[in-house]
Amino acid sequence: MSTLVLPLRGVFIKHHGLRNAVVADVCHAVFFNAGEPYRVSHPLDGGDECLAIEPSRDVLREIIAECGERTAMPEEASFDHTHVQLGATLMAARKSLRHRLARRLAGPLEVDETTLQLLVATTRDAFAR
Repeated sequence: MSTLVLPLRGVFIKHHGLRNAVVADVCHAVFFNAGEPYRVSHPLDGGDECLAIEPSRDVLREIIAECGERTAMPEEASFDHTHVQLGATLMAARKSLRHRLARRLAGPLEVDETTLQLLVATTRDAFAR
C-alpha cells in the first residue's frame, strides 16, 4: 500500500534506487509507493516519530488524477514524487491532528476528514512544484 509519511520528530533518510536518497525531517512529507524497494537510516540518535497516512488504492488514484497530469493509472496507484517540503499551514494541520489524536479529542469523522485534507494538500503541493 502506498503511504504518505509526515515526520513529527527526528530525522531519517529514505534510500531508494542505487543512488537516490531523501533526507526527511519535520519540514517534509515523504511518499512511499507500494512495491517500491527502499531502506531507511537514521543519521542522528533518537530515531524518528511519524504520522503515516495509508489511503486506499481508489482514494489515492482519485487524488492523483485530480492533482496530477497522468492520463493512465497503473493497477497500483502510486505517487510521482519522492518528497515535498511542507508549508506552515500543513505543518500546523499535522501538529494539530497529532495533538488531538494523542489526547483522544478527535472523533473518527474528524480524523478521516483531516487526514484526507492533509493527503490532498500535500499531494497537490508535490505536483505544483
